[in-house]
Amino acid sequence: MRRRLVHGAVNESAIHVDVALVGGGVASLWLACLARNRGLSVVVIAPEPLGGEQTMASQGIIHGGAKYSLHGRAKKAAPDHLAAMPSRWRRCLAGNAVGGSGDIDLSGVGVLAEHVELRACTRRAQLRKRAALRLLAGAPNTPVQSGGTRLPDFVVDVDGLIARLVRGIEGCVLPAKVDPEKVRLGDKGVAGIDLAATTVTAERYVFAAGAGNADLAPRLGFGADATMLRALHQAWAVVEHSPPTFAHCLVRAFGTEPDVTVTTHDGGNKTILYLGGHLATTGVARSADDQVAAAKRTLASALPHVDLGSTQFGALHVARAEPRRSAASRVDDAFLATCGNALLCFPVKLSLAPRLGDLFLREVAGLKPVVPTRSDAPSGRSAPQGTRVAARTVVQQGQGAPLELARRPWA
Repeated sequence: MRRRLVHGAVNESAIHVDVALVGGGVASLWLACLARNRGLSVVVIAPEPLGGEQTMASQGIIHGGAKYSLHGRAKKAAPDHLAAMPSRWRRCLAGNAVGGSGDIDLSGVGVLAEHVELRACTRRAQLRKRAALRLLAGAPNTPVQSGGTRLPDFVVDVDGLIARLVRGIEGCVLPAKVDPEKVRLGDKGVAGIDLAATTVTAERYVFAAGAGNADLAPRLGFGADATMLRALHQAWAVVEHSPPTFAHCLVRAFGTEPDVTVTTHDGGNKTILYLGGHLATTGVARSADDQVAAAKRTLASALPHVDLGSTQFGALHVARAEPRRSAASRVDDAFLATCGNALLCFPVKLSLAPRLGDLFLREVAGLKPVVPTRSDAPSGRSAPQGTRVAARTVVQQGQGAPLELARRPWA
């Protein structure tokens, strides 16, 4: 079942905007909102349902690097921009976005959990947890009644986040999939994007299509090896009764990531436990049945209070798109590269969306809004002849067919 959000979609035969964005996940939607906030005209080109596969498959955790203590790295060793993300997101959620930064007003978006815990769920994992906490000395962490330690990380409502971002670009969405061969090239880079019933031209083209960037990057001049996919095999459990759990759970005596990261979500009259961490990264080699069996074994140790006898399970393969890197390295920053007037973007982590916004604003800082090509138009930069011009929105808000929003994997 898919959600619908009623607002106008683009329906012009030829469009010229300041910024054209390809992709329907959090990266594209976030940057489109930032551009509109600066008074720039935008169009987002993405197939329905909006929300992006990678975004909707995320657990919604906004973290600042605390979990990297399991790698033997102190939180203070994490880059400042990653460490700052929880406070920046909280500022956005409170409606206190800082002007001129990559922040967006997210007031009204829900928070599922104010904190995420680090839990040692077995006796053999206690030493592992204590070693991690020693590296976090001086960072905010508070013991809680569950026996875990509360970290500064928190969990945002991903469904509400996407709905909020889509409302921020009302009237600026073109529901379509971009064929790399239909991206026309010119002296400045991209000369236009030809779609079935529309031609889009822009001053800047932003490609934030997640896994779709792999096909687009070579066409844009970034090279065939500019991107990579990191596979995950997420799992979820549908339980009758379970207290809300938002925790990095340690089961083994050793390991560089949580054995399972658990977040809790509303499933109507049931509770959904969404499972990531080591279970998801090692589950890539497992079949769906084997992944469910592994999830049951892990949950039995991590959350022994959950009645697994009546629990239903599911699993989902996720292709997490990232910039190319060595297997031994870890990307702790958002990624933005330019080639002419084209920008290739990855937030890398949901947490880093504001940081990607910072990088984007630097690239469009000198861009002035397009003005209509009319004889009585005020002085300023004009759009190419023969194209439609969008001053702020492409069509009036409230027109067009409703747009579909993606659902979470278990919905």
